[in-house]
Amino acid sequence: ETYDKVGPNYLQASSAVGVYPQDASPYGVMDMSGNVWEWCLNLYGNAANVQLAGNERRVLRGGSWGNYSNLVRAAFRYLSFPNDRGDSSGFRVAVSAPVS
Repeated sequence: ETYDKVGPNYLQASSAVGVYPQDASPYGVMDMSGNVWEWCLNLYGNAANVQLAGNERRVLRGGSWGNYSNLVRAAFRYLSFPNDRGDSSGFRVAVSAPVS
């Protein structure tokens, strides 16, 4: 919607979580694709390695508001170095719900 410059929500920037409620996953997760590339702990060359430190390339997922629509999906895998910055990448903080 945003890259093709069509639709009511063409913002030309990232958006707050929840702007597109119609795109919630079956689990209620919002904005899994198309907002910002999401950093993952996984090393790009070795997805099983999730070390917290280091300068190796990391996996990015989800595409961003500035990408072509074929790149905007949670399964699409890209890469970047940990010190790269920009307005099209971010991260998602996920925690487990307390067990009652």
